[in-house]
Amino acid sequence: DGKEILFNIGNWPNKRTMLIEYVNNQWTDADTISFSVNRSADEAIFSPNGQRIYYYAYNAPNSVGGSDLCYSEKVNLVWSEPINLGTVINTPYCERTPFLHPDGKTLYFSSDGHYGLGRMDVFKSTRLSDSLWTEWSEPVNLGKEVNSTQNDFGYKISTMGDVAYFSAYRKSDNFGESDI
Repeated sequence: DGKEILFNIGNWPNKRTMLIEYVNNQWTDADTISFSVNRSADEAIFSPNGQRIYYYAYNAPNSVGGSDLCYSEKVNLVWSEPINLGTVINTPYCERTPFLHPDGKTLYFSSDGHYGLGRMDVFKSTRLSDSLWTEWSEPVNLGKEVNSTQNDFGYKISTMGDVAYFSAYRKSDNFGESDI
């Protein structure tokens, strides 16, 4: 809604997830979000309705291994403990850069544990239940138009749905290791 900014500060293991809110026509001071995401999480993002935060974490509850995708829900203004998205999404390897589409059902993320074209590939999965956030369709690789033999991640779709942004490694036309 343009009234909250979520960001991380510090380096692991002292990284913290911070929140700034726009209240009464001004931005509040940064406040640490009080849930255990702060022990080892990164790339936290809000759900479209602002009631969940998705992120990846090491040593997540019910961890499959590597880094797992999790979420926390806002209940009575307090963020819940991490809830693991489950074994359809998470593998014994690394899952990262979650992005929940504004439809509230389509999850984009990067993984080096699902079958792919290279290292980290971008995948898409659809939530199968209207009430559960741990039931997902089998992830689908977005293919060679998006993925390369290197790390591809951070896939985000514009609000209009007509443009996608992501970080990709391409040998031609690149300005560094990975470009947007």
